[in-house]
Amino acid sequence: MRAALERAEGGDLKAAQWLATLLLGPTPPSLSDIAAAELSGIDPVERKAESLAAEAALAPGFWLDHVNRGEDPDAEDGDDDTPPDGGESSGK
Repeated sequence: MRAALERAEGGDLKAAQWLATLLLGPTPPSLSDIAAAELSGIDPVERKAESLAAEAALAPGFWLDHVNRGEDPDAEDGDDDTPPDGGESSGK
């Protein structure tokens, strides 16, 4: 994640797109949904980041365990969490 963030901040569009998909999902929210969330004080990106952090805190070895077994941890939910370089997650 850190490497992807650094690459995105450095202008790597593929890394930025991967991070956006990870945070917003494969179908980003509509502009009207974003506007409604802003008016209500809800930040959907912050909520997603908090959710991911909570999942990682509850199961710190989850991703690494699956990757080490050659499995896709998100295969069941359809998320594409493949890193921008096409490699496997480092579990970080």
